[in-house]
Amino acid sequence: MFAARALFNKLPIPSSITPAVSNAQTIFVGTVVSDAMQKTVRVAVPRRRLIKKLRSYVWGAKTFVAHDEFELCRPGDTVQVRACRPLSKTKKWIVEEILKQAEQFDASRKVDLPTKIAEAQSILASRAEQLAALKQVAHPA
Repeated sequence: MFAARALFNKLPIPSSITPAVSNAQTIFVGTVVSDAMQKTVRVAVPRRRLIKKLRSYVWGAKTFVAHDEFELCRPGDTVQVRACRPLSKTKKWIVEEILKQAEQFDASRKVDLPTKIAEAQSILASRAEQLAALKQVAHPA
């Protein structure tokens, strides 16, 4: 197993991003094509379509815009995405896990995953503390 996958799986998914349907979730595996947007990646999922008249298959790819909360994905990574509630006009998917990291050729784009995950966990902890304080102010015991 890859160390990045094990570390990424330990991160909790924020409660603000919940799946649209809890019973039957659509899950795809694809390759990250672009990470130019903040907290958003474009994932290409390979598809094949049957042409009945020719009795042959045509291969292609469908791109999905997916939410990457902690910006861990880089182009070339193989990721698993699942359907969630619409987060924007085109963003209706969330990156569930990184299955395989791509080779890093550009030194400026290299990500130190343990540091990035520690930062994400501290952000989540501070959000939880803020939420607890707000609840206590709104509903004193």
